[in-house]
Amino acid sequence: MIKKVNKIIAISDIHLGEKDCLFNDSKILGEFKKHITEEAKHGSVDELLILGDMFDLSLASYKDVYAKAREFFQSIGEIENLKAIVFIPGNHDHHIWTLLIEEEQITGIIREGKIPSPELKRVDLEYGEKESIFLQGLLKGCMVNKFLVAYPNIFREIGGKLYFFHHGHLLDRIFTPANIILKPKSLQELEAFNSSWIEGIWYHLVQAERLGELIKDGYNEFTGFKAVMASFLEKFHIRDNTVTGRLRGLRVEKLKSEISTYLEDCINWYKETPNTLYSPMNFVFGHTHEKSSGEILDVKGQEIGIYNTGAWHGDIKLASYLVIEGEKKPELKSL
Repeated sequence: MIKKVNKIIAISDIHLGEKDCLFNDSKILGEFKKHITEEAKHGSVDELLILGDMFDLSLASYKDVYAKAREFFQSIGEIENLKAIVFIPGNHDHHIWTLLIEEEQITGIIREGKIPSPELKRVDLEYGEKESIFLQGLLKGCMVNKFLVAYPNIFREIGGKLYFFHHGHLLDRIFTPANIILKPKSLQELEAFNSSWIEGIWYHLVQAERLGELIKDGYNEFTGFKAVMASFLEKFHIRDNTVTGRLRGLRVEKLKSEISTYLEDCINWYKETPNTLYSPMNFVFGHTHEKSSGEILDVKGQEIGIYNTGAWHGDIKLASYLVIEGEKKPELKSL
C-alpha cells in the first residue's frame, strides 16, 4: 500500500564528510535550516526525503562523515513541524544499506539464536519504523526523532499523484555492468547482480588505506581536469549551438533514455504488485548534480514528470530542494 502524505521536501547529493560539501559552511547550513523551518511554518513537512549520497563513504573517512552528519542532523532535527527524515542510499553510501540488511536479516537473527533465511531480500524494504537502526543515533536528543531508510525506490502519494523517488545510480550503466552479462528479471536481481560492484569500487577500494588514498587522489585530479576543461569550453564556445551545447544535448538525451529504460523495467517488475505504479506519476531523482524541473517523458504511453533535485556539493548554483505539497505543482527552490 502506497503511503499518502501531504508535504515532502526532497534533496540529494549532500556528500557529508567530503571537502566540497556545501554544508561544511555553517552559514549555508544555517540558511538551509532557515528555509526548511519557513516551509514547515506553512504546513507540517511529513518527510525530509534525502535521495542518496548523503554520506560520502567513497571519498571521506568514517570519522569525517559521521562528525559532519551529526552536525547536520542536530541542526535539522530542531525544526518544528518536521515529522521524519527518510533516506534512500545512493552509490556513495550504498554500504549503509548493506549494513542494515545484514543486521536485520543475518547478524541480528543469529544474535537472537535463530537461523537466517537462505536468501537475502535486498530491495523494497523500509527500516526504522518498527525496528531501531543505528542512524537514529544521529538525531539523539532532537525534536525530530524518526529516521527511516529504504532502497532503492520509495513511493508516496501526494495530492492524488504518485511520486516515484530514486537516487539515480541504477539508471547509469557504469553502476550496472553485470546487466551486460545477464539481464535482470526483477529489481531484486538488478541489485543482487550489481551490488558487489558498487560496494567494491565505491566503498571497499577507496577505504583501503594507502590504495584508497591513491584512488582518491586520482579522482580529485580527474574532476579538477574536468572542471578546467568545462571552463575552457564555456569561455570559447558560449552559445547553445556550439560544442558545449551539443555535448550537453547528448548527455540529456542519454539520460532521458536511461530514465525511460529504468521506468519501463520497473513498470514490468511491479506489475505483479497491485497499486504500486499508476498514473499520474512523477519521477524524482538526484545523482547527476544537475537540477531540472518538470520535463515530461513518455514511457510506454504514460506521461511522467521528471524532476532532479541538484546537489549540495561543489557549486552553490546546483543547490536546490524540491517542495511537493498537496495538489500544487512541485517547486524547485534555492537558497
